[in-house]
Amino acid sequence: MALIKVPTRGRVALADSDMPAGSVLQVVTAELTTRVSMATQSFQNTGLIGYITPSLASSKILITVSFGRIQTTQSTNDHGCAVRLMRGSVDSDLNGVADSNRSRVMFTTGGASFNNEHSNGGFSITGIDSPNTTSQITYNVQAWPQSSSYPLIINGTALDTNVSNQFYASRTKAIITMMEIQG
Repeated sequence: MALIKVPTRGRVALADSDMPAGSVLQVVTAELTTRVSMATQSFQNTGLIGYITPSLASSKILITVSFGRIQTTQSTNDHGCAVRLMRGSVDSDLNGVADSNRSRVMFTTGGASFNNEHSNGGFSITGIDSPNTTSQITYNVQAWPQSSSYPLIINGTALDTNVSNQFYASRTKAIITMMEIQG
């Protein structure tokens, strides 16, 4: 790596390609703030979508996907859901590895922890994706509830009552953060 001498009365702008490996080139974030309910027994869009355009094809994208709450309405921790991250129409590197006909997912979770007013929460996963492009990338979080009888709820509870003095009725949000890292 060459040293760059910076004049005392001027500024030197470095191109992204001049940055050392591991440098953060950009950070982009997106949020899902509404309560989502889904019951279709197949992967479907959750509404949490992020867009990033890498400046270098050799860049890696460090991605964090976080949910304040995500679970099905089954109160015995049964009938869960699977969550995956798609890069356009293909699996991102954050999903599990291919194995026969098994689905590739980021994580799975169970049903409600007690009843339709209480829920599990605080799920987050971080990983590196290697898209090898300088075109805009769409990262789309999708989920698949196990049973149409027990819908998947994101950012709220199943009953969704307005109880101001109980924390369990609170709302959360889901966040995706994408950081372009110099390769």
